[in-house]
Amino acid sequence: ILKSGAADDHNGLTDGPVGAVLDSDKLFMVLQACVDSHYIVAGACFIDGPKDGPFDETVSKDTGLIGGHAYSILELYQEGKDKPRVVRCRNPWGRGEWTRAYSDSDTDKIRVAYLAGSKAGHKSVEDGAFWMPWEEFIKYFPVQHICKPTTDITSLELDPSESFGAVGPCVGLLQGFFEYRLLCAG
Repeated sequence: ILKSGAADDHNGLTDGPVGAVLDSDKLFMVLQACVDSHYIVAGACFIDGPKDGPFDETVSKDTGLIGGHAYSILELYQEGKDKPRVVRCRNPWGRGEWTRAYSDSDTDKIRVAYLAGSKAGHKSVEDGAFWMPWEEFIKYFPVQHICKPTTDITSLELDPSESFGAVGPCVGLLQGFFEYRLLCAG
């Protein structure tokens, strides 16, 4: 399932309308292409499946995931056609990580060695980023959101430049504006 704010953005990727339901293979390929193209990709986590009503943002003791919460999708990896597919996600809170197969705490030498071929590798650090098997990903993240970044004047990023103290936000704004004018539109 793919969703987006603009109906035209992803028709070329999904060969269908936004919100289309894709089979597992097609979804893996689409998400991998989006991540590789530097799109912003996120997955909505549901521990017990999508529910009506307020979200329960408690950490699941069974999986380590936080239900009703969005995770960034950082990388999708498959070494070869017959090899396992895995997804690297990140909780923006920096905690609440997957605790099962391929997780940071996984000690299975074969799984850890498999991740060595990916861009990020396998790291045992509590930073919110983790690997998980594709089959588990589509079970717990049934909805994905894709955003194609733009490079126009309305997409300027504000660097708060905290090292400049109270004038930091102004410095960040000016720096971003001039970088845009000189590098992008220049």
